[in-house]
Amino acid sequence: SSDLAHVMERVFITACILNNVAIGFFTGNPLKLMEDAQRLRPTIFIGVPRIYQRIHEVITTNIAKASCLKKSLAERAIKTKLENYYRNGSITHSIWDKLVFKKMKMALGGNVRFMVTGSAPISPEIKAFLKICFSCPMIEGYGQTENCAAATLTNFIDNTPGHVGGPVSSCEIKLVDCPDLNYYTSDRDEEGVNVPRGEICIRGPIIFKGYFKDKENTRKAFDSEGWLHTGDVGCILKNGNAIKIIDRVKNIFKLSQGEYVAPEKLEGVLMQSKYVTQIMVHGESLHNYVVAIIIPNNEECVKYFHSVGRNGVSIDNVSSYFKDEGLKKEILKDLETLGKSRDFKGFEIIKQIFLTSEMFTLDNNLLTPTMKLKRHEVKKKYENEIRNMYS
Repeated sequence: SSDLAHVMERVFITACILNNVAIGFFTGNPLKLMEDAQRLRPTIFIGVPRIYQRIHEVITTNIAKASCLKKSLAERAIKTKLENYYRNGSITHSIWDKLVFKKMKMALGGNVRFMVTGSAPISPEIKAFLKICFSCPMIEGYGQTENCAAATLTNFIDNTPGHVGGPVSSCEIKLVDCPDLNYYTSDRDEEGVNVPRGEICIRGPIIFKGYFKDKENTRKAFDSEGWLHTGDVGCILKNGNAIKIIDRVKNIFKLSQGEYVAPEKLEGVLMQSKYVTQIMVHGESLHNYVVAIIIPNNEECVKYFHSVGRNGVSIDNVSSYFKDEGLKKEILKDLETLGKSRDFKGFEIIKQIFLTSEMFTLDNNLLTPTMKLKRHEVKKKYENEIRNMYS
């Protein structure tokens, strides 16, 4: 399996072999994942967030298609168990587990004792939903290939959403100030309580020795005290026992299926589109596709409208038509064609765009003096628009 290059899978397979545990592999078709699980009937289920999103989609779709009575019972059962979960961490119910969730558990074969997720952040809502549906814990881990998979893990009983737990026993973790992103270990919340924020650094025996035949990047990965700089920005929660991932230092992000995307590489290609004057590609680890903020070429936009018989559109008023769905589809089609011509992978194809006439400039603080995008500032400025593209 090509997935054996994934350190999370390698670690779990090694652990299973050492403990004489049987291992089942799915057929490779994501659409048949549930069918495979029902045949394998696993006791431990391991997957990336995109897999759990798929399971969530299947369950909620089946509930929506059910008869009025079954749908009403399922919704009431889910509501009750979620309320209990957020109140006291309970994931079982003496009545609803027998009436409703026994059938839901069969979606993964009926034998799952606990689930494991990692490689990318999982939505707290989906995590809670799956816990109460399968009446079993879900462990979430955070780490990198460079630290041999997990650096932090959540525990079985924690019902606090949105974090990745505390350090595993074989490493220590510290945060380092990120002045460019305005994150500091001295940060405080609105109540004056210290909530340290900064780049996550890891040190310990689980850290790798270096990149194969690559001394330069090996040197860049560590500081003088031997700390591995992850490129992820974390926040230590008020209880001091867990870390929440809140941002990235480097211009690279990971999607929900665990794939890394280098936005600058995509932008360099997409800038060749006749419709694009400026572009910022954006992705988030809770979603499985990328979006873009685009300052379009007004002249080409006018040409498009004229080609479809809308001759009233001109250079002077074209910006008022930037929400036109026909124009967006035309630009997306051009971006897709361009991307495929340069061998973009499926997850690198832009799925949603927002068009604006406001250029990225030094004056509006969206470009650096060397004319590079200030991604953090652009993301902050278009926060609502990005949220809408992912809604």
